[in-house]
Amino acid sequence: MIIKEVQINGFGKLCDKNIKLEHGINLIKSDNETGKSTFVKFIKCMLYGISKNKNGNYISDVEAYKPWESTPLYGGYLHYETDSNEFKIFREFSKNKYHIHDKDGNDITKDFTIDKSKGALVGDRVLGIDEYSFDNLAIFNQGKLKLDDASQKAIVQRMINMVQSGDESFSYIEIRKRLEKKLLDEIGTERTTTKPKNTLNKDVLSLKTDLDNMNKIKRDIKALETTIDSLNEKASEIEKDINNVEKVVEIKEQCEKELKYEKARYEAKVDVQKEEIRNFKKTLDTKKRIDISIIVISNIVLFIALAVMAKWVLCFIPILLAILAIVLNNKISYKVEAPKVQIGDFEEVSNEVKSLEKKRIRKEIGKDFPENLTEKGVDELKEVGKNYKKQLDDVRFESKKKEFEIQSLKNGLRLEDRKKTELKNKEIELRLIEEREKSLRFAIEKLDEAYSVYKSQVLPSFAHRIGDLISECTDSKYKTIKYTDDNEIMVEGEYGNLIPIEQLSFGTIDELYVSFRLAALDRYESVPIILDESFAYFDDKRLENVLKLLSRISNAKQIIILSCSNREEKLLNKLNANYNLIDFS
Repeated sequence: MIIKEVQINGFGKLCDKNIKLEHGINLIKSDNETGKSTFVKFIKCMLYGISKNKNGNYISDVEAYKPWESTPLYGGYLHYETDSNEFKIFREFSKNKYHIHDKDGNDITKDFTIDKSKGALVGDRVLGIDEYSFDNLAIFNQGKLKLDDASQKAIVQRMINMVQSGDESFSYIEIRKRLEKKLLDEIGTERTTTKPKNTLNKDVLSLKTDLDNMNKIKRDIKALETTIDSLNEKASEIEKDINNVEKVVEIKEQCEKELKYEKARYEAKVDVQKEEIRNFKKTLDTKKRIDISIIVISNIVLFIALAVMAKWVLCFIPILLAILAIVLNNKISYKVEAPKVQIGDFEEVSNEVKSLEKKRIRKEIGKDFPENLTEKGVDELKEVGKNYKKQLDDVRFESKKKEFEIQSLKNGLRLEDRKKTELKNKEIELRLIEEREKSLRFAIEKLDEAYSVYKSQVLPSFAHRIGDLISECTDSKYKTIKYTDDNEIMVEGEYGNLIPIEQLSFGTIDELYVSFRLAALDRYESVPIILDESFAYFDDKRLENVLKLLSRISNAKQIIILSCSNREEKLLNKLNANYNLIDFS
């Protein structure tokens, strides 16, 4: 690409400025503080757009480069040509308006990548290089080639970076260290204990252990609930036994009352019968006495009669008859007393009551009631009931104790939901950490692969090209460079000796730095080279060598040199170089 014309309607301190450029070397001369660096910024903004973001600065570029003077347009256009056509880029930065036309006036804006903030990214497509690389390779900013003790290491590092990656801002070693540091700081390793992944793994393990313990508590609670159910069933059975005993006691007491009643009736009947017997005996005794009296009296009369008749022998007959009558009377009395009361009648009643008692028990309770308990008395059954109640109290106490245990265990489950949520969040964090770890390891792996390819396929030709440029810049005093396994740059002297780059003079390092950047730009054929007050600290000899090199390169590239001195003009004339002189005042 060749920039042919730059029209600045309003941009910073520049207003209504038109600059026409040519192929080859363009030398723009002007005093300091006249806007040369602003001109360079305008070219970059026309190619890549202007940022509205502060990017860590006090204000954004779009605010910083607002026109100082009143002008109807904050922007302008850039006219460039390629091998096949000519184009104009128009931009109005205040409104982020832009459009690109070819030489026939066709609007081809849609052919370019559009950034929402910056607009059409012309440089990416036309130059084949992004804005960052353009800024760091194509533009040699003012003072960037000034070298002193404080900045020597920084410049050397830039050159090492260019050898490692082809870009002075990217160091393979440094990037790898940063990635490894990120891996260590943001992730951690198996050896670390306090890094994010270590901490998360500990937290996840701890939470899982807590939840496992809670699951065990749940199992314990379930076991206790099963035990309580068994105890409740046992309590129900005991309550049933108590009720049965109480019913049996009630039935037995009722039957005892009935038996007492029947016994009382029976005893009353016996008493009546005994009374009748006593009365009968009294009557019988009276009759006996009367009968004996009659017999005695009759015998006495008979005895007297016989005595009167003087029949003394016969007098003993009445006496014998009286004795016989008394004996016979006693015999008859014994036979009358023989009938007695039948005791077996009450036993039959008692057996009937007991039979009725058993029937009632079977009817009220069924056959489940133990037979041995049925035979027990009321007092014994009441004692059995007391034992059952004691068992019931013991079972209920045990059940209540288990309930307290369950409540105590449930207190340990209060944080379960929170711990589950916390575990879920920690596992998500851990997965993100692991994804981040994979990304970082993948980046390191790909970086190593890219560096290996670069080192084997690109670096040799790049180093060779740097050597050619160094030789040309230093009048063959230094011929080539070597990049060691220890990531050091060695320069081969004119006698074949290798010299560490840090041991070279500041001026030689300046020349080497220019050579490195020019070599890196070889792969971007369309990119113009812009040098803004870049040689202010070069002596005349080194400046002449660099200008000679640039003059040769200008056959293939457009070169724009901005300077406030006459040295570049004089030396270009001395070299009989073709160049386009532009007065920027």
